[in-house]
Amino acid sequence: MSNHDPFRPPSLSQHFEPPNGFIGSFGWICGYSADSGFLDEAAERFTHRTHAQRAYEGRISLALMLDPSNKQVTLIDVPGISHLAVRDDPPFRLLHAKVALLGFRHESDAQQWCLRLIVSTGNWTKQTLEDSIDLAWRIDVCDQDLKSQDNSVSQACADLGAAWDCLLGCVKRLMFKS
Repeated sequence: MSNHDPFRPPSLSQHFEPPNGFIGSFGWICGYSADSGFLDEAAERFTHRTHAQRAYEGRISLALMLDPSNKQVTLIDVPGISHLAVRDDPPFRLLHAKVALLGFRHESDAQQWCLRLIVSTGNWTKQTLEDSIDLAWRIDVCDQDLKSQDNSVSQACADLGAAWDCLLGCVKRLMFKS
């Protein structure tokens, strides 16, 4: 995690910052709404690449799923983020979950990895960063943690698994007809 004042919790976008020695590899973001200002900042923190660098590279680092009432966020608006299109008749009235599952790889050792789950009460927007009092909760599980006998690691892994199942289920229901 990046260095920050312990008396001032990180902003929602700062939770996208990789742990020390790691770089963002790929992640899923699900929520009711998002805007290009927040997403561009989150992508920059996640990849350590500027808007222009991400545009030049053309690599997708984050997949975005939003309620269909939102306008499409394009790759021109936010390079590196692919806003997945929702089918015409989604199986719900409102997509409201605000969850991100982020994968990080070590900068020099391909065997090391870290997963992060973020659950937020706020949307993925600049308004959330600047005007709201919202809460965010996160857990990190890294390859080294799996060697631990600590019960909190198994609980964190269960939380990550539940988030993965939820996101995968959303992708299937939103993009493919049953």
